Amino acid sequence: MKKLLNSIIPLLLLFQLAFSVVAEGQINIQIGSGTLWNNAIPLNSDAFYSYTQAIYTRGEMITAGATTAGTISKIRYKTVNITPCGTWDYWTVYMGNTTVDSFVLQTDWRPLNTMNKVFQMSLPLIDVSQANSWVELTLDTPFHWNGTDNIVIAVDENRPMGNVQWQYWQGYTPTTTPGYGRGLYYSTDFFNVDPAVPPAGQVASNIPQIQFEFTPDGTLPVTFGSVSARLNSSALEINWQTLSEKNVDHFEVMVSADGKHFTSVGQLPSQAPDGNSSAKLEYSFSVSSIDLNGKMGLASISAVLILSILLIVTNRRNRRWIATPLIFVFAIIHFSCVKDKSDATLETAEKVFVRIDQVDKDGAKSSSTIVQSYRD
Repeated sequence: MKKLLNSIIPLLLLFQLAFSVVAEGQINIQIGSGTLWNNAIPLNSDAFYSYTQAIYTRGEMITAGATTAGTISKIRYKTVNITPCGTWDYWTVYMGNTTVDSFVLQTDWRPLNTMNKVFQMSLPLIDVSQANSWVELTLDTPFHWNGTDNIVIAVDENRPMGNVQWQYWQGYTPTTTPGYGRGLYYSTDFFNVDPAVPPAGQVASNIPQIQFEFTPDGTLPVTFGSVSARLNSSALEINWQTLSEKNVDHFEVMVSADGKHFTSVGQLPSQAPDGNSSAKLEYSFSVSSIDLNGKMGLASISAVLILSILLIVTNRRNRRWIATPLIFVFAIIHFSCVKDKSDATLETAEKVFVRIDQVDKDGAKSSSTIVQSYRD
């Protein structure tokens, strides 16, 4: 039995390593606290359309634990009550670095071209059980805070339906100077606000409490910038940026039909000299439907080969004990690959999930955020 355990434990560790994902270096940054609430920022749920901006200062970021520049991959707003989110669930979110620390005039909107679109989709279903809890937005494109400026967040809510109740959000009044004028908001029932040319709004001192999922620069081998993917009739085209690289060997391009089961469809070597760079680098990759299907088909063949080798090198007495769990694992892998192969073909898929895996020279990996590409 001891020999059997000695044979199986390395195998179990191998599978644990293969199927686990570790997020290193991420910290949670929270700005604001208390029981103050507001019903205007990040949105006014009682109006058909709303557009808001709020500024969070560098000092607040540092006090909350962000002592260096880094990447924000998720943001969270805290609810007070819950009204039906189906009437205010479609958000477009922009983020930018700004030297401005307050809104003085009702027209002091930060220009759209100074911010990046980081999120655009419907929120997850929210029900009454989530009152007084954090609503999380996983950014389509992570935002890089430069560590020296303030952060401005704009929320464009454009679902043309209003509520009979207000959705309240936990807020706070900043105590740092200047405390007043850190929010600006506008709402209406009559037209969808254009974030590029918003009308004069209302200045507010009460802005939402917020949380950032934050990864400081230098914590991971790669600081990813934007990641995007475009799906057309014959190919999937993927583009991504790195803002810094350290000891990087190459990048694996991973695709999925369901956002959970990913398959590698190719790789690109690092453009950084000797794998190290502090400059922005641009990468592009394209995979055709034929190549995608062919690569997915190899997954089952590889599983068969691994199973055969393990059975050959195992002594006869332990072979039948190891064969059973291996066959079971192989069956799971095989049917998962078959599912991916049938679901993730470019001819039929309406959307494809894409992730970029960085592989350093020592073989360790880290991953970008997952983005979706819908068919053109």
